[in-house]
Amino acid sequence: MNIRSDADAILECEDQAGYCVVPDVIGPEHADAARQALAALECRRSGETICSTRNVMTRHTMLRDLVRHPGVLELRQRLLGADMVCSSCTAITLLPGHDGMAWHVDYPYWSIQPPYPTWDLAAYALWMLDDFTIDNGATGIIPNSHRRAFPPQFARDHWPADAVVAVGRKGSVLLAKGPYWHTARPNPTAVPRSAVMVSYLRAFCIPHTDMQRQLRNLHDPSASERTLFGMEQFVPRNEDGP
Repeated sequence: MNIRSDADAILECEDQAGYCVVPDVIGPEHADAARQALAALECRRSGETICSTRNVMTRHTMLRDLVRHPGVLELRQRLLGADMVCSSCTAITLLPGHDGMAWHVDYPYWSIQPPYPTWDLAAYALWMLDDFTIDNGATGIIPNSHRRAFPPQFARDHWPADAVVAVGRKGSVLLAKGPYWHTARPNPTAVPRSAVMVSYLRAFCIPHTDMQRQLRNLHDPSASERTLFGMEQFVPRNEDGP
């Protein structure tokens, strides 16, 4: 499956299941380089088994390229409109001994009182910088859960019968849409597992992070990046102020 030539099939897969793993969107060498760039930015704390690094797209070109990957942008824009914005970009590394996460939905859905809208407010791209396997904390997903209008309420360690594990080679990307139910599985291996999660929103939604501030950290943003980072979003002004 090719992210450009098979775009219609990818969107159909995503519409039916709520997600689609697209293999080898970037080469393994590119994934390794992005992983090395991330490692230099990470701040791991003793005793923690998960390391989250926020706003990575403005901190290294290799990671910025993931946010603006043309094939991924095209597919996200077909769902959310050409004026969509990036809501957040966070790298997540599951360290050895990580015991998994609770089932959840991503922003903006966890900030909304159910029932959720029946049309997509958000879509996501999870870049696999390491192989995602059954054993190392690959993402668990419940297919078709994006059609449900409420968040999951399972116990943290519950594994539903219809749940699947989204495995893939490094360089693949997991595309997902809407309030899909998912979790990070435990990583009992001796090796960390890293990914970069990019969230995209419709232009009228409030981003999860201050994207306009992050844009100011880029010295050469393109016109498309200015749109993506929210510079074209409507912002109300105090007309009665000075």
